[in-house]
Amino acid sequence: MSDVAGDRVSRDEFETERIGRAIGRALRGGDVLVLEGPLGAGKTRLVRGIAAGLGIDPSEVSSPTFVLVQEYGPSGGGLTLAHADAYRLDGPESLDSVGWDEFAGHGDVVTILEWGSRIAAALPLTTVWIEIEPSGHDPRSDAPTRERIIRVRTADGEASAGAVARVRAAIDAAEA
Repeated sequence: MSDVAGDRVSRDEFETERIGRAIGRALRGGDVLVLEGPLGAGKTRLVRGIAAGLGIDPSEVSSPTFVLVQEYGPSGGGLTLAHADAYRLDGPESLDSVGWDEFAGHGDVVTILEWGSRIAAALPLTTVWIEIEPSGHDPRSDAPTRERIIRVRTADGEASAGAVARVRAAIDAAEA
C-alpha cells in the first residue's frame, strides 16, 4: 500500500465520529473502504460517523464481528451501508459465505470492511484503506489516552486516486 500525505489525529471518540460523518458525506455508491486497527481502536466508532454522513441512524451500527455482515439502509432513500468483518474469515475463499458479491462494489452500496488485510487479494484495486492507530499516553500517568491517528492509504494509487482524494478532502474538511 502506498501512503497518502497527512495523518489526522482524532483526540476522542466524538471527533472520530465527526471525521466519519465527513467521510460518509463524501462517499459514493460502489466505494469500498477497509478499516484496520487493533481491537478497541475506534473502527466501529468511525463507521457510526460514516453511517450518519450517509443519512443512516448511527445508533443502529454495531460491530459485525459475530454476524460478519450488517446492512443498514438510510431513512428516505439513499445509499445502503454494508459493514463487514473479515476477522473470522479464513481468507478470500470465505467471501462467498458472507455474500460478498451481493454488496461489494454495487452502485447503491457503500461497503466497509474491518480487518480487510485478511482478504486483501480479493479486494478491488479501488479500495480505500483507513488505518486507525491509538497514539497517545498521558505524560503524568502513562495511561493511554483516547487519541487516535487516522491514516488513509491505497492499494493502487492510480485505481483508487479519486476515492482517496474524496476521503482525504473530507477528513481535512472535518478539521476546519
